[in-house]
Amino acid sequence: MLHLTSRFVFCALLASVYASCPPRCECSEAAQTVKCVSKDLRSIPTGIPGYTRNLFITGNQISRIGPGSFRGLDNVTNLSLSNNRILEMEFHTFSGLLRLRSLDLSNNQLTVIHPEAFSNISQSLRELNLSRALYNYSFVMDLAASLQRISMANLQVLDLMVAEYELFMKTSGVRNFIKPVGLIALYIIYL
Repeated sequence: MLHLTSRFVFCALLASVYASCPPRCECSEAAQTVKCVSKDLRSIPTGIPGYTRNLFITGNQISRIGPGSFRGLDNVTNLSLSNNRILEMEFHTFSGLLRLRSLDLSNNQLTVIHPEAFSNISQSLRELNLSRALYNYSFVMDLAASLQRISMANLQVLDLMVAEYELFMKTSGVRNFIKPVGLIALYIIYL
């Protein structure tokens, strides 16, 4: 009887670890979705469940993301990091997100993107939204070089909407450096 009880306790603990939800986030196993929206987070939360396919970490105070931020989240296909005030993306920022199809980095304040930030998601990524996220004029060409360096053969939509005319002029030059094979839409819009 004791052996059966200890097995039950072990299974219950294992289930609670698998289905846990990070503090200040909302999780739905049925929808395979985790939302950490406007919670004043300073970093990517840990303990995101492995079942997660849709991950929304938006409207927070996250200034940088780096390697290991998304470790163990190999089921995520849609990731929104919009409105987080992200300034910096480090080396292999998105490692572990091997199935990522859609990445939304819009409305951030990106000034530094490591050339290898996107390297681990280059084969799966279909949509990349960087609208209103580019705030450093010299950074635009670094971004172009980063995207050119990796093979984004499956990228279909790239959104580079900018709010300032001078930055728009620099961003317009990006199309000369990016040679995506299957790109369906390239949005470079000045507002």
